[in-house]
Amino acid sequence: KNMANPELSRRRGGAARKVALYGGSGALLLVLLSVLLQFSAAIPIAHAPNVRSNSEGLPRGDGAKVEVALYYETLCPSCRSFISGDLFKAQQALGSIMHLTLSPWGNAKLNGTNITCQHGPDECRLNMLQTCFLNFVPADQAMPALKCMEISPAPSVLSSGWCIRHHAPKGAATWNMTRHCMNSALGKELELLEAKATMSLNPPHKYTPWLTINGVPSYDTYDEVAIQICAAYSGPARPSACATLAPP
Repeated sequence: KNMANPELSRRRGGAARKVALYGGSGALLLVLLSVLLQFSAAIPIAHAPNVRSNSEGLPRGDGAKVEVALYYETLCPSCRSFISGDLFKAQQALGSIMHLTLSPWGNAKLNGTNITCQHGPDECRLNMLQTCFLNFVPADQAMPALKCMEISPAPSVLSSGWCIRHHAPKGAATWNMTRHCMNSALGKELELLEAKATMSLNPPHKYTPWLTINGVPSYDTYDEVAIQICAAYSGPARPSACATLAPP
């Protein structure tokens, strides 16, 4: 697990940070952002949480689907193992009853216009890459490419691009949109949204990977994600995979 700085979880004020990030070159960045938004206006932000309340006031997703949200960072060893292992398997077996949200920010820190990441500048770059990628591809459809990235022995922008081209929908086109986003105002905007989503968690995240099921943290039992999804599901057409899982 990668421990979070407690101060990070208490920080707020996304709008103020956004202004600070753009700084003196705000006009140019806003022009670039408007052009990119025109290009991707029809594509929703795939990793925006889709949470509603049911009659008991508990957060719910699409209809009876279980809301599964992962807050992580790209070079965290435990995150890489979880995404490529238990989470990938759960998505494959239980995708019909879950709505997946992925937020690659983790224990990163925002200080003025500077972003620092727990595992260094390479992690910041890969966090941005996955943030952009998830803007163009829904999380469930992104999982094969993300698994490819996370099992790479030397994760990099180059290896991640290969994974997207070979394992993501519309591979080469998706990679082109992703790499352009990484160097744009749109990428910075999306990254700030990930920061806000992570910093707004209640209770705050303590480490990564940080998994929530219907808004409730799994804490150290995140590796039992499939069991927890089945336990939280109350809708029709229960997947056969749930019958093979022991109760939590």
